[in-house]
Amino acid sequence: MLHSKNLDKERINTILENFSQNYEKIGGKEELDIYLVGGAAILLNFEYRESTIDVDALFKENDLVQNAIAITAKEIGIDKDWLNQDCKKTPSYSPLIQKKCFLFSEFGKHVKVYVLEPIYLIAMKLKSSRPTGGDLDDIIKMVYELRLKEAKITYDDVIKAYLELYGDFSNTYTQFLVKTKEAFEISINEIKEITQKTEY
Repeated sequence: MLHSKNLDKERINTILENFSQNYEKIGGKEELDIYLVGGAAILLNFEYRESTIDVDALFKENDLVQNAIAITAKEIGIDKDWLNQDCKKTPSYSPLIQKKCFLFSEFGKHVKVYVLEPIYLIAMKLKSSRPTGGDLDDIIKMVYELRLKEAKITYDDVIKAYLELYGDFSNTYTQFLVKTKEAFEISINEIKEITQKTEY
C-alpha cells in the first residue's frame, strides 16, 4: 500500500479526480464542496512542502462520500482514511475556516475543491502551537515564503487573521508568537539568503 507520505501535488490532483469520478459513478449528484486545510493546503499554497501524509478537509459527510473515499483508496492503493475530517478534533479548528478558502479546482461535474488562504494556515499553526511536531518550523517557512511573494504582508495581518478565526490567544504558546514576529522583522534579503542555503 502506498503510504500517504507520498502524496505530492500531482498525486493529490490525481486522487481527487479519481474520487470525483467514483462519487459520480455511485450516484453522487449533489454538489460536493471540499475545503482543504492542514498539510494538503500547505502543500498546494507553498513550495517548501513537498508532500503530506493525508488530506485534511472539511466536507459534508454521507454514505456516498464515504463509499467514494473507500473505493478510491482501494483502486489507487492508499490509506482508507486518506481524506478525513480529523482537523475538527483539534484546537485549530474553527467553523469560520470555510469562509477563508478560495476555489482551487473543479473535479468532474459535482466536486469543487477549496483551499485555505495562506495567512489563515499560519493562524491555524499558531493555534496548534505544538512544541513538537514541526508547527513552528512550518510557521517560519510559511512566513518567509509568503513575504517573498507578498512583500507587504505583516505580522499584524497574521494576528488579524488569527483573531478572525479564534477571537483570542488562549492555549497559544507565547514563544510561537514571538518567533512569528521575529520572522517578520528580518529583511527580505536575509530571507533570500536563508532559503538559498537551507534545504527547503
